[in-house]
Amino acid sequence: MNRSILLISYYFPPLGMAGVQRPLGLAKYLYRLGWKVYVLTVKPIAYWETDPTLLEDFPKEIPIFRAGSLDPARVSYLFGRRKRDGSGFRPAAGKLVWDTKLGFVPFVWAKGCRLIEKYSIAAVWTTSPPPSVHLAGVWLKRTNNIKWFADFRDPWGVEAPEENSNVWQKRQKKLKRLLAAADGVTAVNDRLKNFLEPFVGAGKTETVFNGYDPEDRPPVLPAPAQVFTLAYGGTLNASHNPHLFLKGLSLWKKRKGCPFRLLLVGRVLDLPLLQWLNDLGLAENSELTGYLPHRAARRKLSETDIFLLFLPPESKYDLNLPAKIFEYVGLSKPTLAIASEKSAVADFLSKYPVGTLCNREDEIVQKLEFYYRQWESGAMPPIPETLRGPFGWDKQAQNLSDFIESRLK
Repeated sequence: MNRSILLISYYFPPLGMAGVQRPLGLAKYLYRLGWKVYVLTVKPIAYWETDPTLLEDFPKEIPIFRAGSLDPARVSYLFGRRKRDGSGFRPAAGKLVWDTKLGFVPFVWAKGCRLIEKYSIAAVWTTSPPPSVHLAGVWLKRTNNIKWFADFRDPWGVEAPEENSNVWQKRQKKLKRLLAAADGVTAVNDRLKNFLEPFVGAGKTETVFNGYDPEDRPPVLPAPAQVFTLAYGGTLNASHNPHLFLKGLSLWKKRKGCPFRLLLVGRVLDLPLLQWLNDLGLAENSELTGYLPHRAARRKLSETDIFLLFLPPESKYDLNLPAKIFEYVGLSKPTLAIASEKSAVADFLSKYPVGTLCNREDEIVQKLEFYYRQWESGAMPPIPETLRGPFGWDKQAQNLSDFIESRLK
């Protein structure tokens, strides 16, 4: 059997974002499993941050090809704007049936055709967002003798105003037509997999979780932290809004008066975070680092006792399972998640006890007190290897390999 695969992802290092970890980790370990792996991504774009260190451990034997694009981020780069700063840059993508990366599709299709012919590639795996990258997968399947697999890191439609909106209905029709051509579909959690299955057909979907690199061992700290530390890693924005948690944390502080440290590692976009911290009396307990490269962020986050995850309660986020929870698992500390009881986060934590779910201020206070007392008594155990191990990229790459092989046969 021809075990050669082209992984297509718009987001890939040196871009510094959570979404690049999935194609990066899966490519690395598919190669270890004996696949001939090729990566196709976009040429440099204007973006928030870059992190070239992400490629330091990437196998040099895996070639990375880059295609042009006429999307806004690529065009801005071509006109000399190297860094995205949030001022007048983001189109209203939520009101579009497709996304703003449509200008990437013709270029990646043309490049993909040449690579498939040159390297006799058998399978193409496209990962979204952006959803429009799957159009390239459809075109490649129709014009080449390959199998095409569509991967969903997030559900298409998360930015739709409401599920019964005109945009949502049009996206569902597009999605059904799109995935009817797929040879298989992978999703980052079981709930999203079950949502996509009617669009694809029974037996053609598989859950491939996000993960962490088992070779990235948690940094060894010189001594245990002297103060109870809670940490969040990643961007804070409307989709990851910490306000409810901060109110619960403020209430716990007033009631118990326990010393603690709140560590926030990452960018803050369009949120009055400093004002919230001041108004709630949390500024003196808080440390904001801003964006850090991945390795530096992991070192900083290793100082924590409890990790934090924030997801709004609206139903449009119910299918999302943020990748950061797997990075947290890799660092072997529990997660306190602020999310809906109906969400994929809730499903995951009920099946894999690597943390706790809250969605009310009083619950947050109770959980904070529980974890603080565990920390104070020295009884807070790390996540055991039996829970951590299945979420290494090596195990998730094996899942993906088995699924694709079964469809190739």
